[in-house]
Amino acid sequence: PEPSPYPALWIFTLVPLLLGFVLNMRLPFFPEGGERLLLIVLPYLILLVAAGVDELWNYYLLGKAVAALLAVSCIAGIVTFYTTPRYVNHDYRALIGQVVQQGRNGDTYFAVFPWQLGYWRAYVNSNVVDRGSSGNIEMQPSTLADPLLIADGAIEWGPEVSNALDSALDRGTIWFPAPLSFGSTLPGEVEQHLAAQAVNLENRWHGAATRLSAWRKLERPVPLPLSANFGPVALTGAAIAAEDGSTRVASANESIAISLEWQPADGDMALDDLYATIRLRDENGRVWAGRDYGPIGSMAQVSDTAGSETLGLTVPAGLAPDLYRVSVGVGISGTETLLYPAGLAAETDPLADIGEVAVIPPPNPQPISRLPIQTLLDPPEAREG
Repeated sequence: PEPSPYPALWIFTLVPLLLGFVLNMRLPFFPEGGERLLLIVLPYLILLVAAGVDELWNYYLLGKAVAALLAVSCIAGIVTFYTTPRYVNHDYRALIGQVVQQGRNGDTYFAVFPWQLGYWRAYVNSNVVDRGSSGNIEMQPSTLADPLLIADGAIEWGPEVSNALDSALDRGTIWFPAPLSFGSTLPGEVEQHLAAQAVNLENRWHGAATRLSAWRKLERPVPLPLSANFGPVALTGAAIAAEDGSTRVASANESIAISLEWQPADGDMALDDLYATIRLRDENGRVWAGRDYGPIGSMAQVSDTAGSETLGLTVPAGLAPDLYRVSVGVGISGTETLLYPAGLAAETDPLADIGEVAVIPPPNPQPISRLPIQTLLDPPEAREG
């Protein structure tokens, strides 16, 4: 008699499954979509199922029922695959929209993985439009950041990465979407290298897995004495400077550097429990740009003195030329309530002015894609949060 193929099929099916179980018990790090690694078992499993259906085909319709059940399961799986949103935690549409809106010519979109570059190519066309001389919607690639992929495969920190970062910083701002759900130390090493020689312009989470940061080479202004006591911490010095060292900045996504000096007070509340807010306001107190960061002191770099830190603020394109105030406030982490400086009544301004900048018209008209126009859209569908 011919030898039975079933023992071999069972071995080819069960042994990989058992090895995968043992490895996952020993090293319990299962990546998203890691079940695809077991696809090598699928042909043998299908052969076993087909043999079982064939053996049971004429016994009380059991074989036909099993085959029908499998067909229904396959159809349901296909429908689910094409109707369920994939990779919700890696939705780059809002992230790319921010880079397009707040970017400038010469900026770099710095990607670690090829799929990050794929998202840029797929989504940027839906964010960047402008009207040409004909009045029709046309693409303006020259207004985009330059996408840069370090390498096609897995890569670790080394001269290749540092040289690419240095070259990009010499051209303009680096926009870095740090993928923080893959267990790699590379994103932290990239940001540490950038922080040593550039000023942070943005640090914002997009979803639960990606943090977008922006970095640009700016001169750190020397803080001048200032007195603003917020209780747990006092602002004892501050200074602002545009990219050319003056206090004049064009409304073309140009940046200003802000240096702050903090002095913690004796008490139970540490700086880790506080956040700072920076706001660009007109003479009527209306906020036109701003950013929050925390904890206080997290922007400090090696070149900063003790208790000081330097960060950047982007002046949005299209801002009307005028004289604007740069103001600083302090709040308790986890709340939206700002602390009032000592000596001020509760109904007064909780922000302390640290300087003024003169916003001037940009040298060239700005693309529509950079204007901070708020457009109401239909709420996106949300599933499982």
